[in-house]
Formats: sequence, structure tokens, C-alpha cells
Amino acid sequence: MSPLHANVKEIPFEMMPDSRSMASFGDKLIVYDNISVPLSETYTDEIKSFVGGLPLKIDFTVVVFCLEGRINVGCNLQHYSIGPGDIAVFVPGTIGESIDIAPDSKLIVLSLSDDTFRPTGSLKKNLYAQANFVRPLKFNIVPDMIWPAVQEYQHLKHALLHNEFLTDELVASYIGVLTCFATISLDRWNSSKPEKEAGNVPNNKIYNEFMDLLGKNFIEHKDVAFYAEASGLSDKYFSRQIYKVSGKHPLEWIKAHVVLNAEAMLRSGEYTIAQVCEALKFTSQPAFNRYFKAETGISPKEYMKG
Repeated sequence: MSPLHANVKEIPFEMMPDSRSMASFGDKLIVYDNISVPLSETYTDEIKSFVGGLPLKIDFTVVVFCLEGRINVGCNLQHYSIGPGDIAVFVPGTIGESIDIAPDSKLIVLSLSDDTFRPTGSLKKNLYAQANFVRPLKFNIVPDMIWPAVQEYQHLKHALLHNEFLTDELVASYIGVLTCFATISLDRWNSSKPEKEAGNVPNNKIYNEFMDLLGKNFIEHKDVAFYAEASGLSDKYFSRQIYKVSGKHPLEWIKAHVVLNAEAMLRSGEYTIAQVCEALKFTSQPAFNRYFKAETGISPKEYMKG
């Protein structure tokens, strides 16, 4: 598990919300869609309660396929808009902060908790390997492939609901076909975009390396100097490059990561303020309280009550 969210409560499959539009295969796969019914009929109280419990960490891969409407997702301190024809891949370790789904949206969501169904070789290189904590993978599917992909998904869901003899191999074959559609679309998407936009990944090595280092070291190192030195750059030049790409200074990113991790722990209800302070390695609880309030405008105690 990445140290970034090592102390944040993860959401296992048994805690996923329920809906009549869901189907599952053991504790390895859950699918959801509202292809044939309005969102209001599938957006159950259980799902609303789950969304209301954010921020929370997922320990599985989530693939979102938007057919109509728009889905706005806040995760890992950034915001993403998923529109018609878009596919987004969110990796384990992602902290979801907010989800806003337009009422007219039609979507398909696959949650995969087991590597059994994750493609290997070239498919993994082209699809899953490009999704990371720094920025989830998002791209647009080839229009001619949308309906065939939907049909294949519907075959998978029908099998999950009605075939009591399903095996790992059979489910993996369905996932493999869906992944082929996505991979072909991703290749075409990347080839049609400038290098800076390809794969929706910022074209800045310094920024990407900083975010990776931050995810692994922010509990121990809350100062810019550590990350600048690790990049072999002066503090000033390092800060300027990070700001140029992200619009935020490195210290803003560091503080945001600390507070997001703290919020997720406090929101889970499984940690006291003192335990969060200790896990994030603050020198004292008053120091943690001041740090948290300076960033959020409220104290940790007030946050827990809210």
C-alpha cells in the first residue's frame, strides 16, 4: 500500500452501495449502469449515503464510461469532467473527494478488485499502466465502437445475473474484449492529440516526479526543500516549474495532501484526532490543529462534527 494513504480507511467491496442496476461476481467485480432507466431510479439512498461519506479511499480499480450527460469527479486534489464518450480509469489508492452526476447522465461503471481481470502485456501497457495517482487516465472512445462496447457490456451483465456457472476465465474474456475496445480508442486518441495532451498526462517530468515523491514522502517531509533537492534543483527554480504546470506552488500541494489525508481519516470515524496527529507525524496535537484549521478554516473537531 502506498504510504500516501496508508492510514486512510479503504472501501472494500462489501461496503459498496447497492442498487438494482448492479451485478457482481464474488468479491472481484461489480458493474453498474443506468442505460435503460433514468438515473433517478438507480441512484438509491445507499449510493447517496456512500457519496455523502466522501472523502474516502478506494482499494480497487474503477472504470467509468459516460454515454450521455456529464460526471464531475474530485479526487487526489484535482477535478475531472467526464463527458459523452469518455472513459476514465481510477487506480487503487485514489481518494475520492466529490462526485456530481448530471440528472440526464447515462453511464457504465466497472469496479475490479482482483488482478485476475486486469489485462497483461501490451493491453496493460497501453491502458492500465497510463493511469496513476498523479492523474487518472481519461480519453474518448471511438464513436463507431460505442455501441459494440455497450453490447459487450450488456452480455457481461446478463451473464453475471443469470449464469450460475460463470468462471474467472469466462468473466476475464468479457473484460478482455471491453479492454480491446478501450485500448484501440486510446491509441487513436493519443495519435490524434499533441504530445502534451496525449493520455491526459501533463508534459512535465519535474511535476510528475514531484507528485510521485510527494505521495511517498509527505508524512515525513512537509518542506519544499526536500523535494527540490531530490529533483536536483534549487528551491526557486523547482517551485517555478511546479507552478507553471499546475498553477499551485509546491507547498500548496504538500499542505493539500496532508489535509486531504487527515480529512479522510477523520471522516472514516475510526480515528481520534490524536491518532490522526500521530499518524501524520505532527509534533503535537495543537500543531496539527493549527495546520488543519489554517487550510480548511475549521478545527479537526469541528470537521468531525460536520
